[in-house]
Amino acid sequence: MYGPLNGVRAALVVAAFVTAIISALLGHGVAAGYLLGAVAVHGIGWRYLHRRHIARPPTSSTEA
Repeated sequence: MYGPLNGVRAALVVAAFVTAIISALLGHGVAAGYLLGAVAVHGIGWRYLHRRHIARPPTSSTEA
């Protein structure tokens, strides 16, 4: 539905989130902030694309 790399993208976002939490626990607040900010921006972008996809479903070239 969202392409073959969606699973890879999701894994990278989860890894960034986990790294942010670990960074925060180790006292690296700036790094944690950057990572959490990137995850948040990515989530906002995904939500925008998801809503756009629902509003206008893609047309298939195989349909007649």
